[in-house]
Amino acid sequence: MEPPAIPGRFSLAIDGGKVSGLGKLAYHMAYMHQAGGQGDTADENSVALAIHTNFAPGRAVIISPMIEYVTQINAGGVAGEDRDFLTLAGQVEWNGFNLAVAWTRRNTDKAVDENDRQFQVSVGYTFDFGLTFDVGWKIAEEANVKTRTLGAIATYTIGF
Repeated sequence: MEPPAIPGRFSLAIDGGKVSGLGKLAYHMAYMHQAGGQGDTADENSVALAIHTNFAPGRAVIISPMIEYVTQINAGGVAGEDRDFLTLAGQVEWNGFNLAVAWTRRNTDKAVDENDRQFQVSVGYTFDFGLTFDVGWKIAEEANVKTRTLGAIATYTIGF
């Protein structure tokens, strides 16, 4: 017997921080449902769980680690296509400089299992007058194809 169909599309999320006894530890929990549409073979259901924090060990250094797990059942409305994502990331800030590192693994269960990976590192600087400049490097392996990407971004913040 199949469970009853849940019509429509919706998501629920709960975010919190300052967990009692754990300082600046914060969390994110979410659930998403998308009813199958025309051409879909199933409803998609997803769950995301993440925890993150930041701490200052001294000398104007701030360290911000994060871990996130996401699972998608019937991803994209395709029956039996399930995906799991695990991301480990962190950032270090010091006197206007920042260094960020992230690693993600995606496991896709379908006719042929695929395990994709992505690693990125970026470094940047924020000037006192609002200009930020960052450079990043990404290495990815998706469907057995390896790519490397180099990118840069400059942003300017206007306060008002």
